[in-house]
Amino acid sequence: MQRAKTLNLTFATSIWPASMPALLWGDWILAGRSDGGTSFDVSMSSLGEALRLAYPQMGLVSLAQALAQISGHHECACLAYGIKWNDRLSQVLQLILDTPPEFQKWLEEKKFAPRDLLPLLAVGNLEEIEPLLLHLPKTGLSKTLAAQALEWSIELYLMGLPIERILSKNDNWWAFLQRLRRPMETEQIEKREQFLREAPFPARTSGQWLKESDHPVLEIKTQARSPQELLQQLDKLKTVYEAWTKMESHS
Repeated sequence: MQRAKTLNLTFATSIWPASMPALLWGDWILAGRSDGGTSFDVSMSSLGEALRLAYPQMGLVSLAQALAQISGHHECACLAYGIKWNDRLSQVLQLILDTPPEFQKWLEEKKFAPRDLLPLLAVGNLEEIEPLLLHLPKTGLSKTLAAQALEWSIELYLMGLPIERILSKNDNWWAFLQRLRRPMETEQIEKREQFLREAPFPARTSGQWLKESDHPVLEIKTQARSPQELLQQLDKLKTVYEAWTKMESHS
């Protein structure tokens, strides 16, 4: 009888108790002891159903590792985790296995979706952006910002900017990356923030920028203790109007 092979998933966290018999699917030990003792055979289930028993929340890195070891059954394994199998996904999973272990561990922790990693497909040789892949796990960015940073960094690289330049700013790298990728938009944001700091808002009146669609909206809040004071507040807001008009004219 052929000896069962143990599935090796570097970063996956299994819920399969160590005291339980090994979880067996075909000639693979998916989880548990591999010392030749008793086993719990789920070979009648699909690979996806079997994997879900031990790894309910499998990430993309673990999925890539599992499919690289167990040939076939890719579509059902992906569907078990709510992911549609297609050629693009196949390419992404293959690329993941070519990235540094530090980057893989970070992907697993952040629970990236396949669409977050599509920018990698545009890079001919991942070794060229390895410094970026090693840098991203150190940034402390949220998943959303990290996915955006990966996309922007690769776009800048494909536009001809050296990776060394993209990573040249360690202090507040996210803001630096924004300025590199969207210099005019960043300048406008900085001008609006300066306007809020310097605009002559009347007493008990404040303003903030709201982003609606592609256009910022100025929200003004004021307090009045009488109708007459309200009229005074509105009259004084003319100076805010003038400051805003001046800012727009210099944009």
